[in-house]
Amino acid sequence: EVDAIGIRALGIKECNDGSRKDEACLEHTDCPNATNACVTNPENFSVQNWYTKQEYGGSPQQVSLDGFSGLQDGRTIYVGAVNDANTAPATTTDTTDPVDPSTITGASIYNNIYLISMNDSAHADSISIYNQLVNNWRFLANISDPDEKAKLHRDLVRVNAAYQFVSTIQSKPDPVKIESGSFQKNLSISTWPSWSQSLSSDFGISLPKDSINEINCEGVEIDGEPIDQTTCWNQTITPWQYSCLGDFLSGDKSTFYLYKYDDANNRGIFQFNLEYSDSIDWKNVFIGTGWEFWNDSDCGNMIFARPY
Repeated sequence: EVDAIGIRALGIKECNDGSRKDEACLEHTDCPNATNACVTNPENFSVQNWYTKQEYGGSPQQVSLDGFSGLQDGRTIYVGAVNDANTAPATTTDTTDPVDPSTITGASIYNNIYLISMNDSAHADSISIYNQLVNNWRFLANISDPDEKAKLHRDLVRVNAAYQFVSTIQSKPDPVKIESGSFQKNLSISTWPSWSQSLSSDFGISLPKDSINEINCEGVEIDGEPIDQTTCWNQTITPWQYSCLGDFLSGDKSTFYLYKYDDANNRGIFQFNLEYSDSIDWKNVFIGTGWEFWNDSDCGNMIFARPY
């Protein structure tokens, strides 16, 4: 008997609008609507949620490979990892924000599920090789800068959290308005107490927080007095203007989650900052209606808006 060890990216593609449910597609043209896309992992599930969707029925254990989250089910390991297939930045002909997704070319970041497995009756020497492969499995091999790799790690956490939160927003028949319990009506950010208290209660879930979860208002003063550095809140400022000081290169950029109810347009809005590259490079990850790419925004370069 010959032992078999396999490593691959799970590349089953689906139409992102669900028009070919339980049926794979190969090209974008396989999807009925010209604006739809044939993509892998269209819901951008975390590895845990992806595994649950497959209905394998196992009892996997959580593992970590090269800093990415994974699941081990017997001698099969699944890993959720992001990949930048081309380090050249994406481009767009749209000079306004939000950027029209149809004008974006060269987006090369993908959110993949990888698998490594071997047969159950493998010999001891094959098991040893398998364990060495697992221990030495590395992702993002084409990116040499460890700081850039760390940004991609954190951004994948943001992608998974964003899709989780957006799913909750979409499930609400009426918008969450934050009538009370926050520093400002209709608004909360993940560094404020209201994020984990009143807003989480209104949505009925424990809301995720940003990987870094810091807001930078260093040096900002009100009437000669510095404002609180954790919340950047001062009751004399109405409406609250959040700070966009710092930059990603120096490591002091504001990275937090924001939810607000847009009363004028009756919309629920979720906003956050991606660290790695411009938001348009993530076009292949953020697919479908509601996502907005704010390429020139320092405060939040990704926005999801749900009209009611």
